[in-house]
Amino acid sequence: MGVIFNIQEAVNNSAFNILQEPIKMILEREVEAFERESIIPKVFNMRTTDKYREEFRSVTAMDGFKPVEDMEPAGISSFEEGYNKQYVFQEWKNAFVVSKQVIEDNEAASIEPKALGFIKGYGRTRELYAVRMIGAALGNVYPEYRITANSGKGMDTTDGTVEGTKQQYFTNAHHRLNDSVGTYNQSNKFYASLTFDGSDALLPEKIADVIGQVGSIMHKYKDEKGNIVPVAVKRIVIAEDYVLETALREGLRRKFGDSLGGYEIVVSPYLSDITGFTDSDHALLLISPERNREGMGATWFDRVPLTVKSFIDDHTDANYWTGRARFGAGFGDFRAMSYIALTSSGSTNATQITPVVAGKPVHVTNPSSAPVYTDEIA
Repeated sequence: MGVIFNIQEAVNNSAFNILQEPIKMILEREVEAFERESIIPKVFNMRTTDKYREEFRSVTAMDGFKPVEDMEPAGISSFEEGYNKQYVFQEWKNAFVVSKQVIEDNEAASIEPKALGFIKGYGRTRELYAVRMIGAALGNVYPEYRITANSGKGMDTTDGTVEGTKQQYFTNAHHRLNDSVGTYNQSNKFYASLTFDGSDALLPEKIADVIGQVGSIMHKYKDEKGNIVPVAVKRIVIAEDYVLETALREGLRRKFGDSLGGYEIVVSPYLSDITGFTDSDHALLLISPERNREGMGATWFDRVPLTVKSFIDDHTDANYWTGRARFGAGFGDFRAMSYIALTSSGSTNATQITPVVAGKPVHVTNPSSAPVYTDEIA
């Protein structure tokens, strides 16, 4: 994110000048803290821009190499215009005030909470906007953030035409350009009806199997000409869900050992309040960082970094600190990531995955409504 400071000359010639460096240090420190813990670069392809809006248009893949006779010239690969997507960026502002009286009465200790609250509010706003955009990709709207029904649409269209109505980003009805509707559908939204009440001793293995099956589907995604698109799925994003995280890590450990199959697991408490990622959903995102970057999957634009201005108000003699930034996010190529709900709550417009796990012999040591399962001793 970073911070750009604009200190008015009048501030440097006043009693408020002693506050400038401490407040700047507080703001920079907290921005760095949010950057280290942020979910944004884990889900979104980070970009900067100097435009009011950005528009991207995909093109069909290049043809493959073909066998030729000796001295035969190479054929020219044809490209066709693909889907397009526009990104528009919002303006975000906030401010806090230090009164002249605070300086006169030597109450500098009361200023730090204001500075902390100001910059934490900025970092929190970015995180909340990011997770709400993820919710929008599932069909949610958040008017307080100007996130509408169109915010969560991807690059492809519902009818396969170049300029048609945009398709929901997470759905099982993605199809190739110019295909008839219902033909060659590809899915990046899945669900599995798993049980999280403690009665299923194979829950970790089932979660790992579901992830493996969805990863296999993603490895076989096809482009507009029917070519397989290489997708390396290496990141899993979940909400703050202790039950899911524990079972997920255990399932990957049992399958791959301590390496967890090379998966990076990212946990975001901000996701917990988003419809589709609550405790009843036990949902996750399966992401290919490379495809996300190359295909403009989920993309975040920082149009104007946080610019903080410090000035003295002529009418009140108070020191104002105002912050302004412009940023926005959107979705393009669906092949970059998939959503998986591990309960039936996410079954709408989703592909069902049935885990295939070989059961281990178990012995019921407490045959009651809440049995305890242990491995059978041979």
